[in-house]
Amino acid sequence: MNRNRELLLACLCILTMAIFNTPLLSIANYDAFISGIPVFYVFLFGGWLGIILIIAWLVRQPKQDTDDE
Repeated sequence: MNRNRELLLACLCILTMAIFNTPLLSIANYDAFISGIPVFYVFLFGGWLGIILIIAWLVRQPKQDTDDE
């Protein structure tokens, strides 16, 4: 993995700790619903899914050309 991806992963870890910290979680903690699901759960699990997808994209290995010329 190159240096830029490592730096992005480190920044993503810091961002994740900030997003899932109590002050930011309390912003979404109120009585409202999105399609019958509380906003808090949408924020929590949507953020969690987003972080997982970004990490998967960052650690994905690029395809190597196997042409022997």
